[in-house]
Amino acid sequence: VRLHDEDAGEVRVKKVGDWWLPSADQHFVGDISSYQMASYKVAMLHVKAGGTAIDVGAHIGIFSRRMAACFTLVHAFEPDAHNYACLVRNVQSWAVRATYGAAGAQRGMGNVRVDAVANTGARGFEASATGAVPMFAIDEFKYDRLGLVKIDTEGYEHRVLVGALETLKRHKPVLIIERPKEDSLNVLRLLGYRLAEVVGKDSIFVEK
Repeated sequence: VRLHDEDAGEVRVKKVGDWWLPSADQHFVGDISSYQMASYKVAMLHVKAGGTAIDVGAHIGIFSRRMAACFTLVHAFEPDAHNYACLVRNVQSWAVRATYGAAGAQRGMGNVRVDAVANTGARGFEASATGAVPMFAIDEFKYDRLGLVKIDTEGYEHRVLVGALETLKRHKPVLIIERPKEDSLNVLRLLGYRLAEVVGKDSIFVEK
């Protein structure tokens, strides 16, 4: 199936169950809705505030949709144009605000890094003044209540956290971070977070 998106242009997509995926993907098969569900369920046990959730590296909206069942609004960031086109289609009936672009340390531009063509979840991001993809800092957005933030950015997590310092200090949301590195852990310690659980690839952090 071909669809046209103002950011991606013409995109070839396919339907897997209830989900639209870029046609090139060979990684996500079967029951996509259950992907990393275990870490989400554990994280929700720690969530105290409702309101808004943020999905950074939203891919096609798997986390965004499950978050939308529990929160009033989900703000989803996705920098890969083909994934973003599918994200918009997958969440069109849900309370999800989809933003084309990456979350980073500051507003700017950059490029998507493709780590594996057949796995559309393996997309990193690199800031570049000459890049074609917009980048935002989470602190640019003002949230009334923030209960949960999920970050899956293939190594860019530290920059996401740097751009969200004021937001995290103010709201202290529960965090789900896939494979956080030491630079991210250092930021979280300074912010007063502790590691609560590790579920598969995901680490769940809560306020100390």
